[in-house]
Amino acid sequence: MELLTGTGLWPVAIFTVIFILLVDLMHRRQRWTSRYPPGPVPWPVLGNLLQVDLDNMPYSLYKVWSLHLTGLNGEN
Repeated sequence: MELLTGTGLWPVAIFTVIFILLVDLMHRRQRWTSRYPPGPVPWPVLGNLLQVDLDNMPYSLYKVWSLHLTGLNGEN
């Protein structure tokens, strides 16, 4: 019966709220990522800059941005 008292109920309530929030967050993230085009999901603030090769930066940037730039220019 200790579970139903006021002091024993708070940890269960807090755990339940955190669990529900985490499940909701995972569900929303799954819906958000399904709207993105295929490819690696970018990091917040950094974007896809972690994929850039620092030794060969011009070619690396060309490879990362070529798909987007050709789409903007109307080329294939």
